[in-house]
Amino acid sequence: MKRVALLCIAVALVLSQLASAGVPETTSYQGVLRNDAGDLVPDGTYEFVFELYETESGGSVLWSEVQVLTTTQGVFNALLGSNVPLDLAFDVPYWLDITVDGSHLDPRTPLATAPYAFRATVAESLAGGSGASDGDWTVVGDDMYPSISGNVGIGTTTPEYELDVRGTARVDSVLRTSLIWTVDTTDDLNFIAGGGYGMRFTGDTGRLGIGTGSPQERLDVFGTARMNGFTMPTGAADGYVLTSDASGAGTWQPSSSGGVGGGGTADYVAKFVDATTLGNSAIVSDADGDVGIGTESPGSRLSIREDGTSNALNIYHTDASANRTVNIERSVAPDSDRDMLQIKVPSGSPDDFQFIECERGTQDPFVVDGDGHVTAEGGATITGATAGDTTAALYVEYTGPAGTLDPYAIVAICDNEPFGIGGYFRGDDGGVEGWVYGQGPGSSVFATAGRAMGFGHEGTLIGVYGGASGGEYNYSIYGSGGSGADNDWAGYFSGDVRITGDLNPAKGGFEIDHPVDPSGKYLRHSFVESDERANVYSGNVALDGAGDAWVELPDWLEALNRDFRYQLTAIGAPGPNLYIADRISGGRFRIAGGEPGMEVSWQVTGVRSDPYAAANPLAVEREKTRDAVGRYLHPEVYGGVRSDAIGYVEPKDPETPRPSRGDARRRDREE
Repeated sequence: MKRVALLCIAVALVLSQLASAGVPETTSYQGVLRNDAGDLVPDGTYEFVFELYETESGGSVLWSEVQVLTTTQGVFNALLGSNVPLDLAFDVPYWLDITVDGSHLDPRTPLATAPYAFRATVAESLAGGSGASDGDWTVVGDDMYPSISGNVGIGTTTPEYELDVRGTARVDSVLRTSLIWTVDTTDDLNFIAGGGYGMRFTGDTGRLGIGTGSPQERLDVFGTARMNGFTMPTGAADGYVLTSDASGAGTWQPSSSGGVGGGGTADYVAKFVDATTLGNSAIVSDADGDVGIGTESPGSRLSIREDGTSNALNIYHTDASANRTVNIERSVAPDSDRDMLQIKVPSGSPDDFQFIECERGTQDPFVVDGDGHVTAEGGATITGATAGDTTAALYVEYTGPAGTLDPYAIVAICDNEPFGIGGYFRGDDGGVEGWVYGQGPGSSVFATAGRAMGFGHEGTLIGVYGGASGGEYNYSIYGSGGSGADNDWAGYFSGDVRITGDLNPAKGGFEIDHPVDPSGKYLRHSFVESDERANVYSGNVALDGAGDAWVELPDWLEALNRDFRYQLTAIGAPGPNLYIADRISGGRFRIAGGEPGMEVSWQVTGVRSDPYAAANPLAVEREKTRDAVGRYLHPEVYGGVRSDAIGYVEPKDPETPRPSRGDARRRDREE
């Protein structure tokens, strides 16, 4: 433990308010450092931790800083506040606590008052300490008020009001004042106190101007005047109207003055039939508030009737930034079977008239004919349809009788050359979803290319049927896996899959839920690949007392395989003399040469020799066809791009607009 002998302590404290007077803002501290024996510590550097408390012992630290100081013959000098500002009030006694190189020094040292602090006490009373007063003014916090009653004058020694300012006063916030006015001998209105507020008074004419510096009348307002009412008593009479002359002077005049007259019929909205005469318009408003145009008995809020060849209603909009030209909206949900918009014509109307025609320049991009046919030049987009429990962009249901051919709910035909597409479907969950009801045969989705078509046997249901022939490359079903990520599948089958021809995978294996962590991981294995159609069989067997063992095999193994190969492995100890004593024959083979009771692991490999394998031998190497030369099954691994793949099919861009249908529907009807 080290201890300190304080030979000389000089403390100087200055409040921040006195910084402008050049007073220092730090505190000097000096002492002598001795060890436990009372000897001066060796000259060198030491780490000092200085802390200030309000109590001689215990309490909370109010301020702290660390300094590395050098001692000479035990003497050190510190300037407290040089690292951490001394931001204390210094309005109560403080105690200094010191720790040197981790050793705490006792006891704490009280701080003494410096000469600057005596001056600061006097300055506080003058500058506004709580309750401070110099006899004329009292200061409480941030507020100051006179200690004696009387007026305060600025620019005058004889103030006549509580605050009397002679000269220009600047106010950066709101000035609260009472306006004092006087009327002089010329009946002019003048300010005694207050502000201009945009008003101007001229004493020679007795005029008041608001918003103008040169009033022309007794009250001249330049701008808009708001009032709850006004009175012009001169010339007023019941039913008179206010009119003006050419100079703007207003007077009360009879309502017929000005030459406007005429008559009309009850419920009709008036209109000027000439410059000075009122008469009937074509607009009627009945007792219920219904409005009719061209009819005397409107049956709705607005009824329009046109008995001639003109359009009954034309609506125009000339602003391109407007949201819409016409808006039809219900404020509450409609009842069942209630229409939003009805377009009605008499029965027997011709099929080729048009319910709806949408024009775009000289084209008709969308037309609905009288027989219900829809023509969309640029393709129709339908969204938001709902039928029963089914929500769909387009809901179509055919419930009529079957014709000579099978009925279709939707028929889509596109004979455009090239690349005509009968239908295009895209969805977040699936492009096409199909269901088959009944006992079949049938397909929920039927796809065909060229002339390759066919159905299953009676009672067979096919979810998707694809057939293709006659092309350079023929794919009955083509799936593209896209990026090749783990969950990006070219085809996904949940259940058994049967392949009656060759399976040519670039890689293969199985993937199952991991037996150790089935909810969090998969387990993958690769296929065993060979240049032969090899079958592998294996097992374990225990040798008898003579060191022999017969291994029994399935009765079909010899019918399926030929050219058997054998492998033996001793378990638990070396078996250098193990060998195949008898080859496979009669559904078994024999192992010999081992120790009695030894366990042996065996493996037999055979090559398929069944009739199908014999009729379809495996061609290990095969030349590429002429059109495939220079292209690859997997071009990416040979430095190529995806389009270099054999049989590559360019995917359709879902954002690419479909070809215009033109008059295809009308052409079909004419044919």
